[in-house]
Amino acid sequence: MLENLAPVLVDRDELHELSWARTADVLIVGSGAAACLAALATARNGGTALLLEKSAQPGGNTGRSNGTFWIPNNRLLRSLGRLDDKPRLMAYMARVTWPDVFDPTAPDFGLLPLAYRKLEAFFDDASGVLDVLVDEEHAFDVMFRQTWEGRPYPDTMARLPDEADQWGHSLNVDMRHDRDKAFHQSGGGNGTQLISGLQRVLRNTRLTRLQSTVYDGSSSCPTVQSSDWRRTHRGARAVSWRAARSSLPVAASPGIPISSGAS
Repeated sequence: MLENLAPVLVDRDELHELSWARTADVLIVGSGAAACLAALATARNGGTALLLEKSAQPGGNTGRSNGTFWIPNNRLLRSLGRLDDKPRLMAYMARVTWPDVFDPTAPDFGLLPLAYRKLEAFFDDASGVLDVLVDEEHAFDVMFRQTWEGRPYPDTMARLPDEADQWGHSLNVDMRHDRDKAFHQSGGGNGTQLISGLQRVLRNTRLTRLQSTVYDGSSSCPTVQSSDWRRTHRGARAVSWRAARSSLPVAASPGIPISSGAS
């Protein structure tokens, strides 16, 4: 299916001489949860996105996962009156994410400034993104991932004494209304249901998904040639996902290498 595809290497100075079959504000590689959220963020902020997937089945690693996602201060915890203590949970995230450099006594727990800011942005904004998906975009409802005893799942890496009472951050799509399709015995959905919900939302956005291969070049603008059209498609920017202080944020800048949708 993909044997006739070929990358197109274009010098940046020659871009104005080409005629593009399709252009977009943001070019996204992959179709997992991060890629879908990046596309949705682009559309919500008035842009257009071109979502590229090399596999016949969209969803990436997310679609093959058990569908659990970890969100601080999520809506279910807030409904129980449990608000995460930021310094405590930031220490936990830093320890789990960067165990080789983690130092509880050092500024920013020993992390580089950019690494710390990414974790902080995730703590500050991830719950807001989830609220947008549930309340505004109606992508899905969520439930606690549960143990076999029916309790909210504990944080599996919470092994230190001051992390003993850490639970309720692991969530699943709520499939209790259709248990025949649920993956978890509690009624939670897997990665397929998570991707399906995001794709339902994307059908209402300015989005085009192609089945393509992409050249990952650090010195040229990312371009794609499709075997169906045999023409060239260009994204003005490559994109990587990160949390930031807006409802559904996306980080994109000219000139960065194109990244996986799962980054």
